[in-house]
Amino acid sequence: MPKVLVVDETAGVRALVAEALGRRRIEIIAATSGAQAVERIERDRPALVVCDVYMPDMDGYRVCDFVRAHPDLRATPVLLMAEIVDRAVLARAARAGSDDVVRKPWPADELLSRIEGFLSEALGGPAIEPPDVASGPDATADPQALLAALAALPGVSFVALMDREGFVIEGAGEMALDAEVVAALASSMVESSGAVGRELGQGTLQNMICEYDEGLVLLMGADSASRLAVVLHDPTALEAARRCVKQVAPALLRAVRCAR
Repeated sequence: MPKVLVVDETAGVRALVAEALGRRRIEIIAATSGAQAVERIERDRPALVVCDVYMPDMDGYRVCDFVRAHPDLRATPVLLMAEIVDRAVLARAARAGSDDVVRKPWPADELLSRIEGFLSEALGGPAIEPPDVASGPDATADPQALLAALAALPGVSFVALMDREGFVIEGAGEMALDAEVVAALASSMVESSGAVGRELGQGTLQNMICEYDEGLVLLMGADSASRLAVVLHDPTALEAARRCVKQVAPALLRAVRCAR
């Protein structure tokens, strides 16, 4: 279980971060000052440091300096927090070698998505637990439950499994449009893009990402007879969602085939 060190002198901020990560496969450790943060970094070796910029004894920049100068921990991601994020803050954070700066207060989904991205890079896999799936030749699972688990991932609004003609097989989540409309449009986009890829000699379409003003749509060719559409309202959640979807897709297709 990866550890995330949260450094902030305000108990409320530490509690908010802990609440945002509380249901994830992440252990939260805390420090109330920069000096205490250095001690905990040395002792606990966290996979990520989330640190406030402004602290009275040792600010977040110096904590980041310590991490970058450490012979064993220099690659540890550091996410700085600040109530005001201007050019001066960004420039100082860059000089200290921080990986990003987030403005306080922040939406929980945004913070969770950023943390997941850093942990995925540091650990080589998603820190958000993918839905549990059954394994083995005779194992089956509930397709609706798997889709509901995918739809519950941070940043995801809606997930739909559809056939090649655009009819919904199963769907989960919240969507303003009718699910059948979403499925039909998504299926048409996959088919047309796949044809372009074949004409260009690029092989079989694996997935496509469509970026819009209000979010992203991830379209995956689950198999020769079905498509999977994932609608995201938070673009920063894309990589984590894509990894989880790829892990769950085989079990999802197996469950659908068994249910037919």
